[in-house]
Parts: sequence; C-alpha cells; structure tokens
Amino acid sequence: MKAFTFQTPSNIRFGAGVSSEIADLLKGYKAAHVLLVTDKGVRAAGLTRKAEAAIAEAGIALTVFDGVLADAPSHVIEAAAEICRECGVDAVVAIGGGSALDTAKLVAYLAKTPVKLDDIYGIDRATGDRLPLMLVPTTAGTG
Repeated sequence: MKAFTFQTPSNIRFGAGVSSEIADLLKGYKAAHVLLVTDKGVRAAGLTRKAEAAIAEAGIALTVFDGVLADAPSHVIEAAAEICRECGVDAVVAIGGGSALDTAKLVAYLAKTPVKLDDIYGIDRATGDRLPLMLVPTTAGTG
C-alpha cells in the first residue's frame, strides 16, 4: 500500500441551530456568492430555511442546487460544478445526508479546477485547490 496523508477538517461545530451561523462563517472566507447543495426532500422539509435566510440577511448571493440524488451520478455532480463556474460561486455549503455532502465535496473541487470528474478517480489524482466548503449533516449516518 502506498503511504498517504489523511487530513481532517479544521473546525467542527456542534449544537442546535448552528446552521444559522453559516453566514458569519462565510464572511470569514469573504464569500460573495454561495452554492447551496441539497436535495429536494431536505429543502421541502424546511431544513435549509435558516441557513438560506442567514445567507440572504448577510447580503451574500445564493444559488441553490437541490438536484442531488442518492449516490449522485456523475452528470449531477458535473451539472452542479458547471453552475458554480457560470455563477462565479466562491464557496459551497451542503445541507443534507451523505449524498449531498459527498456531492458538495466534489463540486467544490471541480468548480475550482479545469478537470472533469472522470479525471480524478484513483489515488493522488485530485491535487488542486477547492472552493471553501461547509457541510451541515442532517443524518447521523454518512453525514
């Protein structure tokens, strides 16, 4: 097995209602336009409402991508990354279960690099930068 480095997130926030702090965290990244990655069910259930309101109140432009599917196929991920590039998104927020969070991780990377998803399958293939990324799990499973 080839040696590798595993890095964990630098900050993890816990607590009821912390999603309303997203706007303050985004200001720290000087984010002007955010892509919110989620699925239709999570959004319809109102689980993104506080975060969307906080982002809007902070004057940060928001584009919502709620087309996440379970085990998101590559065309879904590529479509969300293209929206980021077209809209000039400079940060990605995900709210949902594992599929939304995994989609957002890839979108944050693909939006900042010229590669396609198929180009990064394998070890040491995703070597570029990514957009700032915030993940808000709504499940206790893969999220």
